[in-house]
Amino acid sequence: MLVLVLVAFMLARREDIRDRLIRLAGSHQVTMTTRLLDDVSTGVSRFLLVQSLINTVVGVLVALGLWAIGVPYPVLWGALTVVLRFVPYVGSIVAMMLPLALAFATSVGWTATLQTVALFVVLDVVFAYFVEPLVIGRHVGVSSLALLISAVFWTWIWGPAGLAVATPLTLCLAVAGRHVPGLELLGIILGDTRPLPSSVGYYQRLIARDPDEAAQIVQRERESLGDARVRAEILLPALAKAARDQARAEITEEDAAFVTTTTLVWLEERAS
Repeated sequence: MLVLVLVAFMLARREDIRDRLIRLAGSHQVTMTTRLLDDVSTGVSRFLLVQSLINTVVGVLVALGLWAIGVPYPVLWGALTVVLRFVPYVGSIVAMMLPLALAFATSVGWTATLQTVALFVVLDVVFAYFVEPLVIGRHVGVSSLALLISAVFWTWIWGPAGLAVATPLTLCLAVAGRHVPGLELLGIILGDTRPLPSSVGYYQRLIARDPDEAAQIVQRERESLGDARVRAEILLPALAKAARDQARAEITEEDAAFVTTTTLVWLEERAS
């Protein structure tokens, strides 16, 4: 309750908090701080919009499913599901309790009760563990793995309230990692951007003797950059890195030969 009251108070005083953060950052960091706050505001708004749309879809499916099963007041339970699903994972379980108890009390046998459980479990598994991490992570700029880990962490710290604010807090940390010098580690760990440049990823995959994934990198970049830039930005730098690392004795002659041979094959194919 204290966390929720604190969040509500901060939202009500957001302009004052914004100005104080800008003052703390210093007048020479006004541009950076403004962009950081704008990115956080945009990301949180986008998250709430996407989460609301997903919850509405789940609520409609719950209402239709309970109506088909024969549970009384299906629209009420669908609307309750929409609200409670703002608390990830736990909210769906709480939303299931009342219609489940009503199905058990009003139906003969176990059919309606089991069907109600199956309805909520299937929807929760599909949306909470597959749809939401991918869709929300893609739209708010946070990796899906970071969202799952943050949910566990903030639940451990603050319980159900931590679940409710886990995604906005993770988004704030990821944005800070993109803008604040010294916090780049947070941007790398939490952000949804590709962690390795394509040139580095290509070379690393060849050092690991994984030519298939290296070929996928080349093919992907070829579609977006074209053959000329792939040669100049990925293939030729890989040859230079191999020669440099071999001279420093950081890779073996066999590794250098594998990188060189594989890259030359790609260069010959692109040239032809």
